[in-house]
Amino acid sequence: MPQLSTDRRTPKPKIRSAAVPSAVAVLTLLTAAAGTPADVAADAPASVSTVSSQDIEALPSRSVDDILSTMVNEGKVHLNIRGRAEIADMDGLETSQAYTVRTRLGFTTGEYNGIFAHIDFENISAADDSLYNAAGTNGQPTKTVIADPEDTELNQLYANFNLESLNTNIRVGRQRVILDDARFVGNVGWRQNEQTYDSVVVAHTINEQLNAIYGYVWDVNRIFGPDSDMDLDANTHVIRLAYDDASFGQLVGFAYLLDVDGLVGAAGLSSDTYGLRYEATRDLKGDPDGPKLNYVLSWARQQDAADNTTDYEADYYLIDVKYIENGWYVGGGHEVLGSDDGMTSFQTPLATGHKFNGWADVFLTTPMDGLEDTYIYLGGDLPAGYKGKVVYHWFDPEDGSRDFGEEFDAVIKKKLNDHATLLAKYAYYNGDAAFADIVRFWLQIELVY
Repeated sequence: MPQLSTDRRTPKPKIRSAAVPSAVAVLTLLTAAAGTPADVAADAPASVSTVSSQDIEALPSRSVDDILSTMVNEGKVHLNIRGRAEIADMDGLETSQAYTVRTRLGFTTGEYNGIFAHIDFENISAADDSLYNAAGTNGQPTKTVIADPEDTELNQLYANFNLESLNTNIRVGRQRVILDDARFVGNVGWRQNEQTYDSVVVAHTINEQLNAIYGYVWDVNRIFGPDSDMDLDANTHVIRLAYDDASFGQLVGFAYLLDVDGLVGAAGLSSDTYGLRYEATRDLKGDPDGPKLNYVLSWARQQDAADNTTDYEADYYLIDVKYIENGWYVGGGHEVLGSDDGMTSFQTPLATGHKFNGWADVFLTTPMDGLEDTYIYLGGDLPAGYKGKVVYHWFDPEDGSRDFGEEFDAVIKKKLNDHATLLAKYAYYNGDAAFADIVRFWLQIELVY
């Protein structure tokens, strides 16, 4: 469930993964490295600086052993254990039952001069993987898909360089990437094996309101695990420029330039997507603790790129409005993933798709006719420390008049203590047209240390 904030200021984006320096970031870095500092007057006389032996001797000196000792001794071990029972039933297929445990163990070093590293491994184990169809990876084609195959893998391994003097952070390696609401780039965190990116990400703060991200991705490690041969080779660029102001809100311009391969048909996912996203939260009575209105507006245009053999253009639209008061919220929205005359449609192959268009996961791939999702939701704080949310969706094609069905979703969770969270979740999709009915139920406990 999305976390609600009563802060008037829209949160700044979190860099949880890799990308490559944006044009703005690269230009700023080069200027800072090669030019005169910005705070020096333009007419200041040029000079040549030299470094004496006394200057060198005055610099702090630490042995490699000291540096390594600092990074190890000030590091932190991370442990995440998530046990889940998922039952899924789809018309025309047998019921699946997946009883899985995801164990993730990692270590983040201490920081030395703005440099630190992180590594984590994960293992997904099932009580009996013959009870469900792990997205075609375990030979159970007659059962309903539950995309949590058994596997053990390196989940993340990256080095992070925080260049404070340049207001720039660089992260290199396999990492988690979540941009904005993960509608276009995310980690698919709901599944037991998350999606990570082999990439370089540069985040640059231009000023207090303006920041830029540029990322380059060469491999997408998908949720099916390394043994599935379903990862994506990628020659992909991620560009994001955000203006964030407390009184105005957050305006984001983005470009996601996907050139992907590695699977049969994967080249058909190659596309260039350009768009804007605006989000703001307003106090309705001038009281920071009073009722608020949150709204999100987004638009994007997508077209074929690289080796994609389909010549197309399609648009994306979103409007979402939410009223918040006393720990509760109610809202609704309309999301459109367009179609190009029913021949192909707007796709989001790097998104955290489970968050959108219903938790039954019917529309992880947009139908050729496109998709219109009209939805309402209600959620908030319940007695005894529980939190809950219910959502109702009406689905229609963007091109054509067929009815795509409806869906009801519900979730309830409780944080038992500082380490444990219990969750129950339900999705019922009432299909129409060529889409079959689906029921999914989850019961989960997650332990974090």
